[in-house]
Amino acid sequence: MTKQILQPPGWPRPRGYANGVAASGRLVFVAGQVGWVDGSFASDDLVEQIRQTLVNTLAVLAVAGASPRHVVRMTWYITDKRAYLASTAAIGRVWRALMGDEYPAMAMVEVSALIEDRALVEIETTAGLERHRFSAAEWIVEREGQDPLVLRGRREQTPPFVPLLQIDAPTPATAPAFRIAGPPPLDGTLEGFDVSEPLELGLEDQYRRSEDAYPGPDDFSAVAYAAWDESTLYLAVDVTKPDLVLRPAKAPPLRLDNEPDEINSDGLQVYVAPARRAGGEAVAPVGYLIVPNEDGHTVRAGTTSDTHGTHAAVRGGWRRTDTGYCVTVAIPWPAGVHPHAGGRVNFDLIINEMLPGRVRRVGQLVWSGGGGWVWLRGDRQDPARLGVLELVG
Repeated sequence: MTKQILQPPGWPRPRGYANGVAASGRLVFVAGQVGWVDGSFASDDLVEQIRQTLVNTLAVLAVAGASPRHVVRMTWYITDKRAYLASTAAIGRVWRALMGDEYPAMAMVEVSALIEDRALVEIETTAGLERHRFSAAEWIVEREGQDPLVLRGRREQTPPFVPLLQIDAPTPATAPAFRIAGPPPLDGTLEGFDVSEPLELGLEDQYRRSEDAYPGPDDFSAVAYAAWDESTLYLAVDVTKPDLVLRPAKAPPLRLDNEPDEINSDGLQVYVAPARRAGGEAVAPVGYLIVPNEDGHTVRAGTTSDTHGTHAAVRGGWRRTDTGYCVTVAIPWPAGVHPHAGGRVNFDLIINEMLPGRVRRVGQLVWSGGGGWVWLRGDRQDPARLGVLELVG
């Protein structure tokens, strides 16, 4: 189980509980427990009943292999708020003795009475255990203190979507990349790039989202410029986005299922592949996930989970602009691409959108077309959707 404490920026840090918890894994639900032993109450003291209630809760969790660190949510029902507030110091000592420094998301409700007449407190609990991760070839169950359980087997391939009626064949997005004599400075400016024919990302049908609609080009859009030489593709991407939200390079891992942490940040995904021949299948691209660093001028890059590549060869820089940010990067041509004037390569550019206070990204602009209301899944992109860069000499 992975657990992330949710603390909105600027909020005062709570004492004794968390504002929210994000968790993944197998869930354990514990029914409301009260402070009795074998069906009888040994005390009418609130602090003692809380202690025994927590002992009983931990006993139920232990049957599932869970401990205090797996608890993600509790709801407390108490019959006397004043008695609780007068005993918080003693309750804190009981909590730390049994639960340690684990503080899940909590709610506390004062009620007129509980079903058991002598009960002064009742606690419901939710905990999370195993983490499940999926790929095209296997299902991995990660268990604390044990080796991962890997499940494999034949998996039917999802057939490609074929429209019932298609009057005109779809035309892939196409844009030029201009040959340059020497590398641009890659300092987050447009210096060294031909800006006469940009790749534009700012249309409703280029926005891919699972919740909110496209906010509009004033809040989220981009123009990009492509250049090339025999060894490298150069990109300059000027993004309009007033609220820049960057994931720090050393931030604690999110460990969200099926997705790398870096997509949950403002940044880019770039895909390059040899051009598909007429009637042939799409060639698997090399994909890179590129995120600006918080230092204001460097970027970090990694390969996307469904592709291959050498991320160490990607270099570049970025800077803030009046309307957002600009990233400039150099990406080596992948195997199978033989750049020459008049050549064509398959290509796509995705701009991820992150907002303050969110754990996951909100949406993304996709140069080749967004696909509308979809569930954003990791950092994967269908090779058949890629557009085309025409290499201009």
